[in-house]
Order: sequence, then structure tokens, then C-alpha cells
Amino acid sequence: MKSKFNFSMMAAMFAILSVATFVACDKDDDTDSGAIADNTIVAAVNNGSSYSGQIDAVKAIVDADEEYDSETGTYVLTGYEAGSAPYVNGGFTLKLQATVADKYLGPMFDDEDEEIPGITISNPNVKVNSTIILAYKADVLTGLLYYRTADETWDGILLYANGDISITGSTTDDDGESTYIEKYNVHLKKGWNMIYGKEVEKESGYEYELTSTAPTGLQWYFYDSDNSKSQQATAGASLKKRLQAFGVTQ
Repeated sequence: MKSKFNFSMMAAMFAILSVATFVACDKDDDTDSGAIADNTIVAAVNNGSSYSGQIDAVKAIVDADEEYDSETGTYVLTGYEAGSAPYVNGGFTLKLQATVADKYLGPMFDDEDEEIPGITISNPNVKVNSTIILAYKADVLTGLLYYRTADETWDGILLYANGDISITGSTTDDDGESTYIEKYNVHLKKGWNMIYGKEVEKESGYEYELTSTAPTGLQWYFYDSDNSKSQQATAGASLKKRLQAFGVTQ
């Protein structure tokens, strides 16, 4: 998929759009519990009480990556842990750190100095990054938590921005084989923001849309591996391999 958007800096962002090997929980209501107030997410996970055997804690990780530990022979999760919380009563209350260091942030677009026809960026100097929320049991990664609509059309994307910025407009790119359309109606304030992304595959290519306007029917969902042995087998492997066990390709 070709895009001017900074997928390398925000690797987790559209990984949520390619989770075909996940096993999703059944929908039981449309409660929208994703609002961020006072740097806090209060989440009631869909069918959440059934996951107490798989989750006892959640962590919000900015710029997730891994480093090899030669002493233990395993890969260690790196990035900035922006917050953690126990998983209780089918949900969590996650208090996020008020600030994220600039070393974990980057530009919204691959070339921050490039003017993109059709796109207006109010403050190109603002840096951002997305945050992935991981689920753990006894300190072992067991899955991921996503904020999305039941039909998986829209996904919530948790972002930190080090300043106010608006990105509006649309742009089209044609590489001779496929057409890529990007639409933006994003307004971020300094601090934590939830925006919403949609990817539509068309006969001619792809259309991406990012907006600050929340669609209806959002709820938190837990996705675990469709093979519990794969989680156990990759417990000491790299983050990339562990996430791949849950169907995510970054």
C-alpha cells in the first residue's frame, strides 16, 4: 500500500486493519467507552469478563520495538510505556502519562518538508506517534486491545501530539497501476487524542480516511491468537514475531 502518511513512524496505526487471523469476541453492546478524559481511558471490553483467564494487565506502548538481550537470549520490548493498569471486571482504567518525550515522536508525513497537493497542515513542526495497547497475563503478551466498530470498518487510533495541529483535505496518487486516495479531517490538541481510520480497497486501488469525528458503535475489543500454543512458543521471541502470532504485521 502506497501512502504519503508516515507508516514507519506510526507502524501500529494501520496494523489494526490487517488482523484476519485474530479471533474476535462476540458483540454484546454498543457502549462507547473510548473517550480520553484527564489523560485516562476507561474501557469496558466487549464480552470482557470472559477474558480474565487471558488478561490481568494492559500496557500502552509508544514507538514499540525490540532489542536483543544477549544475556538472556531473548528479545526485550522497547519503546515508551505510557501507562499500565490492571484488568478487572472485564475492563481497565488506564491513566496515561501526561507527556511523551520528543525522541519517541516523529512527523505526520514521510517528508515533513514536502508540500502535499490538496492537504493543508496547520503546523508541520508538530510531532506525533501512535500507541498500541497490549494485553498481558503473568507478564506474558497474550493479545491486543483495539477500539473499533463491530463491522471493523473504523478503528480508533490513540495518538500523542506535542502540539496542536490540523490536517485537512484530500490527495490522490496514481503510480500507473493503482490509485491511492487519502482524506483527512484531523484536529489534534497537544497531548492525547483518539482519531479514527478507515481503509477501503477499491477496484482501482485504495482509499484511506482519517478523521477526528467518532463514528457510532465504537467499543473496545480483545484479540488473541487463534492458536494458544503460538503465544507460548513466541514468549521469548522478538516483538515482531510475538505480534505476528496474533496476526499483526508491522
